Amino acid sequence: MSILKKSLISLSVVGLLSTSMVSISHAQTKTLVVGTNAEYPPFEFIHLGKKKGFDIDLATMIAKKLGMKVKFSHMPFASVIPSIKNGRSDMGMSAISATPARKKNLDFSMDYHTPGLVIVTKQSSPIKSLADIKNKKIAAGEGTIQKDFIDSLEKSKKYGSFTKKIYKGNPIMVTELKLGRIDAIITEDVVGYTNKAKNKGFKVIDIENSLIPKGMESGYAIAFKKGSPLKDKVNKVLAQLKKSGYIKQLENKWVKSALPK
Repeated sequence: MSILKKSLISLSVVGLLSTSMVSISHAQTKTLVVGTNAEYPPFEFIHLGKKKGFDIDLATMIAKKLGMKVKFSHMPFASVIPSIKNGRSDMGMSAISATPARKKNLDFSMDYHTPGLVIVTKQSSPIKSLADIKNKKIAAGEGTIQKDFIDSLEKSKKYGSFTKKIYKGNPIMVTELKLGRIDAIITEDVVGYTNKAKNKGFKVIDIENSLIPKGMESGYAIAFKKGSPLKDKVNKVLAQLKKSGYIKQLENKWVKSALPK
């Protein structure tokens, strides 16, 4: 056998061993990769370089109960669902509403939180309800249920014509509102009240549940790739955490503290 052939065989063996070692190492670590957009307090946000929030605490506890380590992969919200579909994330936790449209392409866990919708605007704004959005610039996050909501308002023209503005995340919308480039943000209740608490001169207007189209009042759930065996395992853990009162503790810690008394 020539030296060249021996070298090629040796390289192939090394390559196979390296691949096997990577697979073995990955299997041994049992890391749960969670796709999230950590710009959505109090559910997920970054503080002093660390990810914090309701979803972060819940995902960490789920991983612990499953005997796994957890790794959070921060990305734009609109990239969370594609990351689940292509396998870069094992599951998605980013205040994701389990809408009928999303259920066509993903599997979801049981709900773990049900939010309401609000309008966030400046205290000086004449906006007092949805009836006042005519001729205004109204914003929502890309890929969110709030974006679907303002799409429905735009289509129905129930409250007149307005300019729809779509952004990649909560921080940029808050900045745009401060600068007067938009008139209002439509977001979820806890996020809206958190924005108000952190930004002087903001006000929050609750949107009645009766005004929210059917299918958009869905609760938050964990998203999985279709057919993922993780779904049933996570549902068992969620059921245990609900029964033990742990999810109630997270509600008190992260949600109730942000809502008006």
